[in-house]
Amino acid sequence: MDKIKILESEKEISSVFNLIKELVPELKEENFLNIVREKQKLGYFLAGYFEGDEIISIIGFRFNVYYASGKYLFIDDFATHPDYRSKGIGSKFFKWLEQYALKNDCLEIQVDTNVNLIKAHKFYYRQNMGITHFHLTKAIK
Repeated sequence: MDKIKILESEKEISSVFNLIKELVPELKEENFLNIVREKQKLGYFLAGYFEGDEIISIIGFRFNVYYASGKYLFIDDFATHPDYRSKGIGSKFFKWLEQYALKNDCLEIQVDTNVNLIKAHKFYYRQNMGITHFHLTKAIK
């Protein structure tokens, strides 16, 4: 049976390295758990979508608050194992995330995606998300 839960144990978190590595190819396995633990200190959550005992999709997220629009849930990471893509897993997981955000008094869900990730953009559009902000970056080092 499929289930979704927040990942907390070292074993669960370590088991999703390959999914996160698809998003961040330069990520090193020896640094992964420490990075997640640091992110958790700053309010990061990592949720897994299980099929049986296997985690087939992950969403990493955190909460924040804007002065003007209130509390929101921000998606840092969202990846599904290649064998399970285009099978409705992402949409089911996103619905769960919407409910989680509502239970935590959020008014919005937000995400940034790389401008080159056209498939990701199409997925988020199908989830009724729209472009509302520009995210600008300046490298300083």
